[in-house]
Amino acid sequence: MLKGSIEAKQQAEQDALRMSFILQKEKQEAERKRIEAQGIADFQKIVAQESARNSSNGKASKPPKNWR
Repeated sequence: MLKGSIEAKQQAEQDALRMSFILQKEKQEAERKRIEAQGIADFQKIVAQESARNSSNGKASKPPKNWR
């Protein structure tokens, strides 16, 4: 009986550690996605500004110089 209780407690502690690790990984992934989304938004803003600048100058629209 005592042995079973000890094993159950150890298993619960392992499960808690596992869930903590998973939660940490998910938070890091969410932060990575936020950073990626901000980078995409910044890029779209630059392209829109460049496009507006080119259309007001009568120039043909083309990608920025560092565009691949």
